[in-house]
Amino acid sequence: MARWLLYILAAFGLLALVAAAAIVILLQTGVVTPEKLRLLAQYNPIATANQAPIVTSRIQTGLMPLKRRDVSLPPLGDGFVSGGGAFVELPDGLLVAERSGQFHFVQPDQEPPTVRKTAIAIEINQAGFDAYALANGYELKPGRSVGYAGLAMRLHDLLLLRDGKRLMASFTRWNDAKNCASLHIAITTLDLARATPAAGPWRDLYRTQPCLGLSTRKSKPFAGHQAGGRMIELPDGKVLFTVGDFKNDGEKRDLSTGDRDNDYGKTHLLDLETGAVARNYTVGHRNPQGLVQLQNGEIWSTEHGPSGGDEINRIDRGGDYGWPFATLGLGCGGCDWLIEGRQDGYVQPRWAFIPSIGISNLIEVRNFAPRWDGDLLVMSLYAETLFRIRLDDGRPMYAEAIKIGHRMRDIAQLADNRIVLWTDTGRLIFLTPDLAPAKADILAKALSPAAQAVVGDCSVCHVLQDGAPPEGRIPLWGVFGRDVASTPGADYSDALRQMGGRWTRPALDRYLENPAAAVPGTTMPYEGVTDPELRREVIDFLEALRYEG
Repeated sequence: MARWLLYILAAFGLLALVAAAAIVILLQTGVVTPEKLRLLAQYNPIATANQAPIVTSRIQTGLMPLKRRDVSLPPLGDGFVSGGGAFVELPDGLLVAERSGQFHFVQPDQEPPTVRKTAIAIEINQAGFDAYALANGYELKPGRSVGYAGLAMRLHDLLLLRDGKRLMASFTRWNDAKNCASLHIAITTLDLARATPAAGPWRDLYRTQPCLGLSTRKSKPFAGHQAGGRMIELPDGKVLFTVGDFKNDGEKRDLSTGDRDNDYGKTHLLDLETGAVARNYTVGHRNPQGLVQLQNGEIWSTEHGPSGGDEINRIDRGGDYGWPFATLGLGCGGCDWLIEGRQDGYVQPRWAFIPSIGISNLIEVRNFAPRWDGDLLVMSLYAETLFRIRLDDGRPMYAEAIKIGHRMRDIAQLADNRIVLWTDTGRLIFLTPDLAPAKADILAKALSPAAQAVVGDCSVCHVLQDGAPPEGRIPLWGVFGRDVASTPGADYSDALRQMGGRWTRPALDRYLENPAAAVPGTTMPYEGVTDPELRREVIDFLEALRYEG
């Protein structure tokens, strides 16, 4: 028995060595990158199903701290599969649709939170697409790894109309009879009298023309990730919606969105009363992922650029936004018909992210906190970061990056003013302002005036409060006893990274007395504190910057 156990252990050890060697080879050849490995580890179904159901934390932003509460649906739900989709707020909870078109009713504030599978579903016919593509020699990639859905039919957005009963959905569906796909917009009426919401039959209101067949590129038969599909209800009851180009830029597909006779790469206006669609409300879009109407009536959108140049646009009826003839992005592989880096003659974006962040949906903040109200919040997929955009007279002033650590698909502000993010890992992330006096502020008020001045100098470059610090900033919360230069993402100098050791009282005392002498090559522009009693008071303050017990 013992011998067989040794054999089994040796076999497992050999497999582990082979796997490790394979990973090393793939990393060295560039086929697999550390970032791809991280995404595979974070977004695969096994990982999402084993997330902690509830995680609470704190985020330190430039203007105020936030309380963060993550509710992970896969470990809670009845067969919930994460990735893509959208959500809307109902009177007693959230209605969340998976990318596949299956709906779940979530009550995140219950203890514990509840997730119930509903009878509401949309047929996207992914099985029909898979069967046709495989029969015709196309390669299909896993649809649930690293949030990848480029080859899939899928649900894109939900819109609960102001009457609180009618629900609209945008989605791509495969047509077996014609062997092609279209973006559809459909509507149903919700039944909210039951414990678990129900709905009547879905009725199609619109579908894009022409119906799209498969690409001649066998590795990428369909570009479902460039579908757009975002919807908003305007004050007159009409619905404005976006349609992506599905890579129909004239280069990667035969169809070009520069042709105004097709529905792709444009926004359109749907009259719910008559069913009429005013086509080409705006043109020249690649993949408009976000859409919002501000309190002042302006309509803004977000749009993916090609290998750079993600845009934030103000949408004005009749405008031509350039694509596929002009872009701020690069990397189209020698397309000489593109005006790269300029958009002369077209509507200019109000803001651009270069390099790309994988831009996603956006909202305007209202009644959240005075320091944020009126700002835009823009989500990202690739960057896994929330960006707060300050507007000044219709122009963005700056974009504050708030690291979230998940690909974000949808965003809304609830009736109680909480902000909710929906991620590709199946998390609902609730953000609320934390306006209570922070421990650092309370402790600082008890210091002598001289020590307060030193702490004030420290706060210019460092973060004193608890919570995930803004990108690059070095936190002093919990610094006492911490390994030197050990906070992930903080902007340490090379000299400090090579110092080693921990921030003990003697180490802090030497550093505060003369940073340049204690760590030659440090980039900290501070002359130091010569008074030993003043240094002791400051170190006492730093030691207190942690949770007790």
